[in-house]
Amino acid sequence: MAADDRHHEHETAKASPGAEHDDAAVHHRLLLEHLPSGYALHEMLWDEHGAPRDYRFLDVNPAFERMTGLSRDQVVGRTLLEVLPGIGRTWVDIYGRVVRTGEPASFEHRDALMGRHWDVRVWRAGPGRFAVVFTDATRCRVMEDELRRSSALQRAMIRNIPCDLWARDASGRVVMQSDISVGMWGDLTAASDPELAVPEATRAGWAGINGRAMAGETVRHEHEAQLPDGSRRVFSSVVAPIRDESGEGFLGILGINIDITEQRAAEQALRTSEGRFRSLVEDALNLPVQGFDRDRRVFFWNAASERLYGFTREEAVGRRLEELLIPEAMADEVRRDVARWVETGVPPQAGELRLRHKDGSPVAVFSSHVSLPGAGGEPEMYCIDVDLNDLRRAELALRASEQRFRSLVANLPGVVYRCEAEAPWRALFVSDQVEQLTGHPAAAFCEGRMDLEQIIHPDDRARIRVESVTDDPDGHFSLEYRVLHVDGTLRTVLEEGRRVRDEAGVEFLDGVILDVTPLHEALRELAVARDFLDAVMESMPSALVGVGPDGRIIHWNRAAEDASGLPRDEARGRLAAEVLSRLVGGAPEVHAAVALRQAARFESLPRVVGGRLRHLDVMLFPLARPGGDDAADGPENGSGAGAGAGAGAGAGAVVVRVDDVTERTRMADMLVQTEKMLSVGGLAGGMAHELNNPLGAVLQGVQNIMRRLDPDMPANQQAARDAGVSLQAMRAYMQSRRISEMLEGIRDAGARAADIISTMLEFTRPGQGRRTTARAHALVERALALAGSDYDLRRQYDFRKLPVLREYAEAEDSLTCVPTEIEQVLLNLFKNAAHAMAEKRYPEGQAPALRVATRREGDEVVIVVEDNGPGMEPEVRRRVFEPFFTTKPPGVGTGLGLAVSYFIVTRTHGGSITCDEVPGEGARFTVRLPAEQAVDG
Repeated sequence: MAADDRHHEHETAKASPGAEHDDAAVHHRLLLEHLPSGYALHEMLWDEHGAPRDYRFLDVNPAFERMTGLSRDQVVGRTLLEVLPGIGRTWVDIYGRVVRTGEPASFEHRDALMGRHWDVRVWRAGPGRFAVVFTDATRCRVMEDELRRSSALQRAMIRNIPCDLWARDASGRVVMQSDISVGMWGDLTAASDPELAVPEATRAGWAGINGRAMAGETVRHEHEAQLPDGSRRVFSSVVAPIRDESGEGFLGILGINIDITEQRAAEQALRTSEGRFRSLVEDALNLPVQGFDRDRRVFFWNAASERLYGFTREEAVGRRLEELLIPEAMADEVRRDVARWVETGVPPQAGELRLRHKDGSPVAVFSSHVSLPGAGGEPEMYCIDVDLNDLRRAELALRASEQRFRSLVANLPGVVYRCEAEAPWRALFVSDQVEQLTGHPAAAFCEGRMDLEQIIHPDDRARIRVESVTDDPDGHFSLEYRVLHVDGTLRTVLEEGRRVRDEAGVEFLDGVILDVTPLHEALRELAVARDFLDAVMESMPSALVGVGPDGRIIHWNRAAEDASGLPRDEARGRLAAEVLSRLVGGAPEVHAAVALRQAARFESLPRVVGGRLRHLDVMLFPLARPGGDDAADGPENGSGAGAGAGAGAGAGAVVVRVDDVTERTRMADMLVQTEKMLSVGGLAGGMAHELNNPLGAVLQGVQNIMRRLDPDMPANQQAARDAGVSLQAMRAYMQSRRISEMLEGIRDAGARAADIISTMLEFTRPGQGRRTTARAHALVERALALAGSDYDLRRQYDFRKLPVLREYAEAEDSLTCVPTEIEQVLLNLFKNAAHAMAEKRYPEGQAPALRVATRREGDEVVIVVEDNGPGMEPEVRRRVFEPFFTTKPPGVGTGLGLAVSYFIVTRTHGGSITCDEVPGEGARFTVRLPAEQAVDG
């Protein structure tokens, strides 16, 4: 409708009583046209029994066309069974029930043919009518499937975790257990009360810890628990609350129990041995200590014994005491005392003795004895001697040892302390580093003016009070918290300590506090940098592959997954030689460069993928070895990829980048071919100009001859009288000899040749590349004229003898376009149709025929070119617009005609061109062009 007509109708509608209703209808139509969901209005059709038998499409919106692939013209006014003859009755029954009952319905439908999930809503839209709105729910269903797979994977991972892992919901019910947990406690997720099999004492312990976790506390503790089978095990446990993504909603608690029974037994044995060593060495300080068995054979001989008695450890171990330091006069008495000691467990009385040096000189000592159980229950007896002449030297050595200890503490990187075992942890000793960490001097703590709890950030104190209570048999604990410096800065610290007892049994805490703030910041920055690099590599459109020094894949980004079809989990860890072929094919030069870790560039490598030729650009970037020089440089292009790598080129990793440049390569080839076509067009235009002049002379000469023979012209009559010739006789002679007919033929042939030359000049003239208003049927006629004069085409088929059925809507096919370009498109279609029909052998009674139609559809002008040739296979139709794709023999076609036509229609004119199979046989090309576009000034 013209703009003035629409304006008139709009004004009429405004003046009419039903204007408001029309406006509402317009708004309703605009809403449906812009609705992202598919919409269709139907009329239900009933059989003679009142049952639904079919329904008719009354209206559809653009989203319906886009989502189903069915155009409005294909469905509106037709019934379901007419549009889709093979479909079942499911839709008719569902929609019939909605129309009959008036109750709307919602359901999901999986379209196996299209591989989509539709979310459908239907309601009655009036008597015998119903409306349907449907949306594409495929993405949601895919995400749900992925979520189910992810959940299954998580459950499998949880079941296979090598420790006792469990989770309870907010009500306290066990909802998840690992396989080890089930084997240890039984299946606690079963119905009724499955925890009854767990010993009561164990359940009571669980209740206390779980209650704290339910209150929002993360509980870390070690404890001993009895299992349902009666055995007892020691566990290191963490129980923490589970919250939703917002951090506010409470979902339940999660617990991990790690069996450390064997670890604690080994630690206990080690502590026992260490206790013996401390009682002998630390308590004795620099005193001589000798250890011997029931046979008085020495197995321990410390350095002080070496200095005091002169025997080295190697000389003493394995020999009896009487062979070393017992004088001969005391030997029998010593044998009796040791035998009594072994029998009764009562050591000999301590006292002064005069023993013997290696050189035979006497040694005065104060000797005491102690017995400890050894391996297998055998007693281990120790003799501790004090050199009575060296007590002063021992005092000096003690002071030196203390000084060394203080120097060691002063140079440690953290704060060393000893404090009371209970909060607020009054300090007994704190190293000077506490001032650097907190700003408070060590004296403030040692003199009782400050407690260690005061250095903990107020928000962390309650948690640290709980976490410092440890059930570790060794008394070990590990805490992490924040420290507030007097200058207001916050530091993150790690405290490692243990509970110890002195000789009187008083419990203390010994430990060290380490400032880990720089470590935390470095880890955070490292994580940010890693995430950034991962995001960059995953977002790149190029396929990126990392090959490690061992030749195995270490990185495989998303583009590599898409290009190869190989998931990264399957690619990583495999040899590059195995998986790179999924990206670059055989390409021996690429594989050789990867093996040698060479920098290389390979351009436009051919590779056949899915039956299509693709072109790839491949670049290799060797990475520098940590602490070393960069990998040896390779060639800059593919010509020397296999030549001379440096000796160390293969020692590092290499990055392989792969880009698909098929379209770029094809476009370059198309430009070359276009240049050739332009050159040929220029030559054709020049030849047409040259032919135009002699042709004009021929036409003018024929015209003058016919005028000179016209008997009605007075000048001809006078010249005939002067020559004594009768014009009537001459005319009779010419008719008898058909000379007039020959002149008419010369004139008609010349006029036809002039028309062909005129059309060729117009087609090749450079100044015609501007948008103007044209008639589609006129463009078709000019293209048909050009096709009829195509010399190469006529060698295959005489286009002028081809019957052409013209169906023009001459009054409605006006459009804005570049006429010569549309003529080029039509000429390509006509030539292809003629070639196709020339290759077909037609049965008796059938001949080649070409149908050309123009019409107006909405805002578009449609041009249809249809032939009754052999038609095309589906695979050929699918690729018919690809550059360089042709079914013609080599040298006959370039494969660019339809590709250029597609480019002209879609890119230059914003239209569309499609190829369909004509029912029975033949092919139909439909060109749709916008009717109104801006005209070039």
